[in-house]
Amino acid sequence: MNDRHLSAEDIQSYIELTLDEPENEQVIAHLSTCDTCLLAVEAAWEKIPQPNLEESKVKTRLWQNINRSNLAGNLLGLGIQGFLKTIVGLLSPLLRSKSNKRG
Repeated sequence: MNDRHLSAEDIQSYIELTLDEPENEQVIAHLSTCDTCLLAVEAAWEKIPQPNLEESKVKTRLWQNINRSNLAGNLLGLGIQGFLKTIVGLLSPLLRSKSNKRG
């Protein structure tokens, strides 16, 4: 995967489920922000025979993976924000008391 778009090899590996977990997460994260690559993945899915899966199930699985990745990123962001607010809340009284003692 390069900085701009997924390679044809990355897309094929994603579809064939041959990526390891970190690589899979990178592809999912990229697909969540890149419509061009998402369309390329959809086109690649349509080219391979899916005897046991209906097209809607395949697309549902793809969207679930993307949404799961978005959710994880959003939860991480919220967790960091909450942590920082907690630290600021705990340190504020200490910082105020030090500034009051100086004045």
